[in-house]
This record gives sequence, C-alpha cells and structure tokens, in this order.
Amino acid sequence: MSISKQQAKQQIKQLIAKYIALSADDKKELTEATVVRQFIDPLLAALGWPIGDPAFYRYEQHTIAGRPDMMLTLVNGQRIFVEAKKFGKIQKLDIARNTLSGIVTPGQMALPGMAADRTPEEQQAINYAFKNDGKWAILTNFEKLRLFNARRDWLVLSFEEPRSYLDDFDHLWQLAYENVERGGLEVLSSQRVRADVDTDYLHFINEWRQKLAQDIIGRPAQNGWAFMKTVRCAWLICALWCSGC
Repeated sequence: MSISKQQAKQQIKQLIAKYIALSADDKKELTEATVVRQFIDPLLAALGWPIGDPAFYRYEQHTIAGRPDMMLTLVNGQRIFVEAKKFGKIQKLDIARNTLSGIVTPGQMALPGMAADRTPEEQQAINYAFKNDGKWAILTNFEKLRLFNARRDWLVLSFEEPRSYLDDFDHLWQLAYENVERGGLEVLSSQRVRADVDTDYLHFINEWRQKLAQDIIGRPAQNGWAFMKTVRCAWLICALWCSGC
C-alpha cells in the first residue's frame, strides 16, 4: 500500500492522541492483543505495511523458534520478526535516561558486539529472527519501539516514547514498507557501523594503549627492555603522549 510521508505522519499523530487520551488505569487493563490491534497494527499500517494481506503480514506464525507475534514479509522473501508487549512491559533504555529527545539513534549506540544486558523481552525478539535465519527484529508495545540487527545482536534504533515518532519522523520513516523494500534498515544499521568505527573504536584503542603504557612503567622489573638506553628516548616520548601515564 502506497502512502505519503505526510499522510503517515498525520495518522500517527492521531494514534498518539488516542494513546494520550487513555487514563493510567485504562493502559494497565489493556491486554497485549488489544495493544496489537489498536496501536501496533495501526502504526505499521500508517507506515504502509499491508497488514490485511497474510502473504506479507501474519500473526503468531509457527516457526522453528516458536510463534512471533507478527512476521512481516517483503517481496524478496526477507522477514522481520516482531515481538509485541502490553503497555508498561518494556523497560526504558539506560542510555535514553540521559536524553530529552525520546529517541536513541544509530550514532548514539555503544560499542559493537554482543550485549550482556539484554532484557528477556529484547532477547526473545532477537531469538525469533536469529534462529529463523532472519536479520531484523522489532520489540514494541507502541510506547516504545526497538529495531535490532539480530545477526550482530545490535540495537540499531529505539523510540522510547510515542511523541518521539513525530519528533524524529525521518528515522521512523526508514521503517516504512517502501523504504524497507529499498534497504532502509540497512541504511540505519550502516550508520551505526560508521559511528562505532569513527568514535568508539578509536576511544577503545586509545584506552588500551594508555593501560599498556601505565603497566610497563609501573613494572620496570618485568619490563627492563623499555628502560634500555637504546629505546629510552622513544619510550619516554610514547609515555608522555599517553595521557595519564
């Protein structure tokens, strides 16, 4: 289904207003299935996903890794596995506590590699994709929406509250059906890779270079080679260059 960016934004704005109108008690009482039908489905429909076509959008499809709440399929056969939760069941990201924007973008993500602190809900979403030879997983309860690259165990993008869908609509628009067909998720994941290489990896190398210099200077008996006259000048220059030595 083709939908313009402006149409999508307007529909999502109405959906957020519907959410805001709910009382705290109403939100507690809504079941997961109700959240899916009344909020998550309309959100994905606003992004152009053909939620009425079982060839592209299925609920609780049996897979070798269980039954994901939704499975989104592209024309090329690529699948995105969605794990849905009721309101209040997805914890806020620690990194998001330091931002007022309500969104954590690819460039803000931590060092690459497998995370040791995944919540059970996050790990469940990732497992659905990974064990079914998929690449992309989404965890959402509409209040929050997180996109994962399951092959790398990376969190690629996270919306931490409904208003952030509108505050940074350009990022959300990358999840629109037609944009995903054109490689929008790869674009987001690549942004995360570049940020890691340019900033975090450089910091990582500098940190360990400093630790190595400190260790050598702190243990002269075990590192006598570093204090030989032939290398002393070069070593002193290196030691001074490493801040904190």
